[in-house]
Amino acid sequence: MKLPRLPGAHGGAPLLLAGPRARGAFARGLLRPEIPVALSRGVLGPGVLAALARGVLGPGVLAALARGVLGPGVLAALAFGAAAVQAGAPPDLARHPIDPPAAPGSSAPFLSADTAGTVWLSWIEPAGRDGHALRFSRLGPGRHWSAPGTVPTGDSMLANWANSPAVVPLGGGRLAAAWPRLHAAGGEAATVRVALSGNAGRTWTTPVTPHRDGTATEHGFVSLLPEGNGVRAVWLDGRKFAAEAAGAKGAAGHAHGADESPDAEMTLRTAWIGPNGAATPDESLDPRTCDCCPTAAVNTARGTLVAYRDRSPGEVRDISTLLMDGGGRAVEGKAGRAMATREGRLRDDGWMIRGCPVSGPALAAHGNFVVACWYTAAADTPRVQVAFSGDGGATFGPAARVDQGHPLGRVAVALTPGGDAMVTWIEKAASPAGAAGLMALRISPDGTRGESRALASVPNARQAGTPRLVAGRDGLVLAWVEPGTPSKLRALAWTP
Repeated sequence: MKLPRLPGAHGGAPLLLAGPRARGAFARGLLRPEIPVALSRGVLGPGVLAALARGVLGPGVLAALARGVLGPGVLAALAFGAAAVQAGAPPDLARHPIDPPAAPGSSAPFLSADTAGTVWLSWIEPAGRDGHALRFSRLGPGRHWSAPGTVPTGDSMLANWANSPAVVPLGGGRLAAAWPRLHAAGGEAATVRVALSGNAGRTWTTPVTPHRDGTATEHGFVSLLPEGNGVRAVWLDGRKFAAEAAGAKGAAGHAHGADESPDAEMTLRTAWIGPNGAATPDESLDPRTCDCCPTAAVNTARGTLVAYRDRSPGEVRDISTLLMDGGGRAVEGKAGRAMATREGRLRDDGWMIRGCPVSGPALAAHGNFVVACWYTAAADTPRVQVAFSGDGGATFGPAARVDQGHPLGRVAVALTPGGDAMVTWIEKAASPAGAAGLMALRISPDGTRGESRALASVPNARQAGTPRLVAGRDGLVLAWVEPGTPSKLRALAWTP
């Protein structure tokens, strides 16, 4: 059978360039129309074409393509990475220590990358007698960190392993920083502070508080995303607790992990902050959420996707998502409303718990290809789960469990160049006094997975914090806290 030539970016390359399995699938008409269309338009990068030519797309991957399991979103992910992986256990990654220039006693790492793949790391560092500083560094050529910079947060920054600060790149040398500031009322009351820099962190705008309720309640667990010429902030907001000021908990906060009044509700809110540091009026995204599980957010081709732990009237605390499209786009320096248009759940786990587990979800995306990871203990079965979406988070496929049976949660996820997901989490030790493991596993959209790998030993206690993972230009970067006296910040670079 003579196979047709496909016009396009690759000079009308014949399908005979594909390996034997791919040729057979095309000849039998098994592959969905997106495949030849993507090839003809040059959507799939040269690495993917080379993989087809070498025949390294194994039967599992081709079968998934043939069944239509891997749709256009996965094609976008393949175009992003340009190299498909063989079927069977996905390959491991070569790991290289790249410890950051953080002082002893540092904590709360946060990783992010700009659209060019440049990786930025921020962390909390001891400063002065009892103070803390928000520091940041850029990973440069040769995997060397730049000299650390400092965000001028003042002397009231809250140093917390869960409600941690973040510095994120906005592109063009612009940065945004968010951190919780202690409220004068004490307790768990805190405000969100946001500042921007237009010169890679040399100077910063005057910090602004994006919420305007003025209550002495808890605010934080912020996610920041580039939007137009500013930044979109999403956070958990405790203003409803102010109504309980005369109650047993008071207005200053709530008890994490304890039974809570059904009338005491955290909410999910958002605002846009422009390049001059001015914020739009904040607006509600969800009027009732879990109390202190960190949020996650990514930009997709369809809009902004937010994931967070929800809270039903019956105290079911599963992970929900919000897809914001159409709004919040900067027009002549101004932003519109967020317009949260779709709300859903990653999965109806049915985890009923009267208290916050302090374990939020993680997201990674490229175009409309999204991977989500989260922890649940529904039916008294702790587990870490992963699900993929090919439509920007509007829908997700089946959840796959990745843990070894005793996870503590604190998940992170990133996309590898081939469109797989690398997941990290903390696995509990066999005994309370033993060391827990910082685990990693690679999983493909069709469910193919590698072996779980223990990357480091960490204590079962919360001082281990939440490890962070991000995909950069030269591979994946992982950062975590090695507890001790004092603690130490560690980092690894992983090359596909």
